[in-house]
Amino acid sequence: LLKTTVITVGVIAESGDAGIKGIIAHCQSPKVVVKLSAAAREERAPKARACAVEYLSLILQTWDLNKKYLEYIDNALQTCISDADATVRNNAKACVEILSATSPTSSRDGFARVDSKLSGSAQDVMSI
Repeated sequence: LLKTTVITVGVIAESGDAGIKGIIAHCQSPKVVVKLSAAAREERAPKARACAVEYLSLILQTWDLNKKYLEYIDNALQTCISDADATVRNNAKACVEILSATSPTSSRDGFARVDSKLSGSAQDVMSI
């Protein structure tokens, strides 16, 4: 039986991803926002940054956050929207769309601090 069961790193990673998404969906802890925002900004691995931004978008969709925690997410997205990795940038753009839908004033205030090139692309995303 063990010879026919193949457990790969991918299977383990998908299980971990599903577990994290379940925890985010059912346990609202604001400390997670702080940790994920830091990971999205500072993590060296692009895959980890992309996952952190994806989890932040899930949090934006399901949680009611106060202004303090929205600022953490704004700061992370400002960094991620100009990331070298395309997946991180795309996840950040999707997160900006969610943020603009859930908290339009917060997203406008956050991206007012971004330089003009990035602000223009962020405004394009928010106007869609």
